[in-house]
Amino acid sequence: MRPGIDLHVSELPVYARCRLAALLDPPHPLGRDWLLLALGLGVESAVPQIDAPEMVSFSHTDCLLALWSRNPESTIRRLLEAVRATLQRSDVEEALLRLTPLCRSSTSSGFKHDGPSPGTNLISAAGFQQSQRNGRMSSTSSASPESPTVPQI
Repeated sequence: MRPGIDLHVSELPVYARCRLAALLDPPHPLGRDWLLLALGLGVESAVPQIDAPEMVSFSHTDCLLALWSRNPESTIRRLLEAVRATLQRSDVEEALLRLTPLCRSSTSSGFKHDGPSPGTNLISAAGFQQSQRNGRMSSTSSASPESPTVPQI
């Protein structure tokens, strides 16, 4: 058994990602928290891509987590550490701890890739997700129940 906090961030349940997006996407009195989280996770170079006008209908937080999840060391523990160090928001920390699975069987794969493939542009991956919601899928792609979607908040 692996403790839930040591799971890869891609194993964070969809409802937990939605809750994080609900907490971090809206403007906060001290700034845009998803942006601060990007700095804490070391993916600040992706901010222009995530904040692009064509991404306006997507959750900035979920796009950030999908991008960060490309790294095999992106664990829920590292996410929690970044939330503590960068945001210092107990409500976000509490939600993350409350919604993280307690443990997972060690027979499940240790790293489940959750985001677009490393060669895929985040914008094009977001466009694909938008087309999935609109019921249009390309013949070269297949959606599975485990495919991540960007939550609409």
